[in-house]
Amino acid sequence: MISASNTMTTTSDASDSKKIKSFIYVDEYKMYSISSQIFKGLTEYVINYSQKDRQDFESQEGLDGSGRVLADIISNQSSTEERKFLHDYSYNLFEEKLLADKKVLQINLNNIDQEINRIDSYDFIKVTGKLLFNDIRLMNETIENFNQIGESLFYLTNYTNLNELKEQNKEILNKSRVKNNKSFSKHSNQQPSDLEILAEKVGLQMDKNFLEKLSYILRYGYGDQFEVKSYLSTPEEQYLFSAILKREYLREEERLIVKKYSRYSEKEFVVFGTVTQNDNSQESSPLEASANDIKEVIAQLVLKLSDVEKQFIGKRKNEIIIDPIAVYREF
Repeated sequence: MISASNTMTTTSDASDSKKIKSFIYVDEYKMYSISSQIFKGLTEYVINYSQKDRQDFESQEGLDGSGRVLADIISNQSSTEERKFLHDYSYNLFEEKLLADKKVLQINLNNIDQEINRIDSYDFIKVTGKLLFNDIRLMNETIENFNQIGESLFYLTNYTNLNELKEQNKEILNKSRVKNNKSFSKHSNQQPSDLEILAEKVGLQMDKNFLEKLSYILRYGYGDQFEVKSYLSTPEEQYLFSAILKREYLREEERLIVKKYSRYSEKEFVVFGTVTQNDNSQESSPLEASANDIKEVIAQLVLKLSDVEKQFIGKRKNEIIIDPIAVYREF
């Protein structure tokens, strides 16, 4: 079984020209699933490794050096921190193998105009560019609490002269109370406070019904997605590369990632994965259902639902959807 110290020795023996990676995301399951196919006999080796001595398998055919190292890493029953270290090393072997086999299209701001037309000829893609971090869960929390956040911000930033502001805006406050009494004469508890009225004056309050409907639409259409987007442009077109990340494979808490790198990063990141959607042509309905029987009625409902879903998950022009395996900075 390979140890962390052995892994460090192996890494130090690698070429100095190899870049260092700082990972924020690695889908370990997907990486090892593909690795078991590109490294000969990896899966069988992992199963047998837990039952017999390592010596019994060193004479087996069909398992090359990198494949054996990956198998050792998968079967290692170490601590969480050590496993993450080993996952990083196994990812390096994984990506190096794919690059050596010329299965990866590498795209960045400098070469996108030459390379973008070759995208359908490759199994994997490596996109380098600045990232927009789009956390729908956090966005929804902000929308749901927007008025409370706005009121609190106004209070804290105007705490020392709050009474003075109330005096200056007494006429506005009185007018708002009269308007509010007419609108909510049966529900006095819904009357806004002076603080809410003053916060609304500076744009820190929004219509409650609007916020409620917006929150509902976001939850229905996007759930709790954590998405990254990279915009790269040619002289003629702008391309958008999008990838939805599984939160359980993030290396750090989402808010911390955004706090470190900003909502739109100043530094470039690599998104490595497979292209799942690239065709910009409009899809036609798979069938035209009539209401002759219950199956066709259901089929018609599914088609209508598909039309609604396109409002949320439909692709933009020149948007390329990536199924991500890793996201990292490269030094």
